[in-house]
Amino acid sequence: MNSLSRRKLLAAATGSGAVVLTGCLSDSDDKRPSGADENASGPNSENAADPDDENASDLDSEDTADPDDETVSETDDENQYRDEWSGDCPEYDTERTICYDAVAPEEVRGILEPSARTVDAGESISFALQNKSDSTLSTNPYDWRLDKYVEGEWYRIEPVGKRNPVLLVQPAEEHEWTVRIDNDGIEDGTPVDRSSGHSDLTVHGLGGGRYAFRGRGWFDEDTDFAATFEVDDDPIKLTPTDEIEDTQWDDDTLVATTSRGDSDGDVHRSRMFELEQVSDPSESATLIVEQVIRRDRLRDALALVREYDTKRVRLEAYPEQSLTPSVHTDQIYEFQGSYYEISTWELE
Repeated sequence: MNSLSRRKLLAAATGSGAVVLTGCLSDSDDKRPSGADENASGPNSENAADPDDENASDLDSEDTADPDDETVSETDDENQYRDEWSGDCPEYDTERTICYDAVAPEEVRGILEPSARTVDAGESISFALQNKSDSTLSTNPYDWRLDKYVEGEWYRIEPVGKRNPVLLVQPAEEHEWTVRIDNDGIEDGTPVDRSSGHSDLTVHGLGGGRYAFRGRGWFDEDTDFAATFEVDDDPIKLTPTDEIEDTQWDDDTLVATTSRGDSDGDVHRSRMFELEQVSDPSESATLIVEQVIRRDRLRDALALVREYDTKRVRLEAYPEQSLTPSVHTDQIYEFQGSYYEISTWELE
């Protein structure tokens, strides 16, 4: 499909309708909400045209093909389309991204429109997923996403998991997410609550900088609708949580006891979480402050390493409290130019 034909396909008339919520709720992190069409055509589906098939034709094209001209495959066309409309938004795991700043509203069937381009901590910003077509737009209102841009890379901040209902946005209707930024108490040691919800969202621990909000929907294929915005605030300072009860030295290792878990339980084995600074690892995962403060043990260990100017910190807690699932044993992280290896185990 050439660019002209694709834009004609996307420019559809608006109509009237209602917003309908259907489907069931679950804690699954499935990327496609229940009710989505698994057989929708796309460049990776069985129904997509084979670019190597000499008999394949672009039925939507109004141009007469010259048999002597070199042809562009449908896969190449999809990639060109994605590059054209993704703009400065992150790369997601669907085939199509429509970024607010990269499109003209009249040229797309749906768009995510921000209420502002800059927001202060303590205030709110809204994002309206608008159906500008004459077809139903399906979405999962829990499947929103927030990323931050730091030194040329995008980092996912929220959320971790989601539910899976289906929201039907009828022509000329919209679904709106309102995000309130709350940083109160974090630098004083308050743990950061993870965010969830389908409409009114409170997100904790966002320092100043550039962010992208994304909602996902589909007409005939999955599409990420995204918009960027700025948070006007100071950077978040990395401090330990107020769950650190005591610290003491064991040779060159700082040992910190936390209040997590149940010290009065029948099982009195302590679970240890150790972080050690290392040099030149072969592989590592980079984290930013907004990610670290959402992982209490990692936050405590990194903050204490810096506060006490040591290379090794060990946290001891009780086994009733499980480790954050996203922190893996023997994982190596890069944080602000230094590398840290994490190990966890239980003590008798």
